[in-house]
Amino acid sequence: MTSRSTVVAVLTMLLVAACSNSSSTKSRAGTPATFTVGELAVFAPLPPLLGAREQRLDEARTALGRTLFYETALSESHEISCNSCHALDAWGVDGRKVSVGHKGQVGTRNAPSVYNAAGQFAQFWDGRAKDVEAQATGPILNPIEMAMPDSEAVLAHLRTAKSYVASFRAAFPGEK
Repeated sequence: MTSRSTVVAVLTMLLVAACSNSSSTKSRAGTPATFTVGELAVFAPLPPLLGAREQRLDEARTALGRTLFYETALSESHEISCNSCHALDAWGVDGRKVSVGHKGQVGTRNAPSVYNAAGQFAQFWDGRAKDVEAQATGPILNPIEMAMPDSEAVLAHLRTAKSYVASFRAAFPGEK
């Protein structure tokens, strides 16, 4: 027998032995897996509302949030909105390997889906924001993404648009 034939014969015997139904072989097939309560909680149904429990959700806040999500004036070029990278008609993503931002600059990561984002334990791929509220300013102020120079520039735009002033007053009555 040649050495190649010997190797094939040994591998065949090992394969047959591994696949046999002998009583000495202990198979896990059919054995139910056991999980801790914490592990099972991952598979629990989603709650009816996700996000900050201390904030009330109503029509005015929902409408304002939707409008801001599509607002291109929140970018320096007035060409990019949150929906540019998190397209709601494409499962909340842009489908790119890495996202493209201000003046065609290429980012270093792709855009994660925003679907059910409020239920995630952390935001961004590296988890640097604890919730969607903390995450919201990141892309707007990032020089590669939406490139607004600072929070004051964003607020100045929002304060000069009469429709936004009215929308914020309706969504947050009693606040300035």
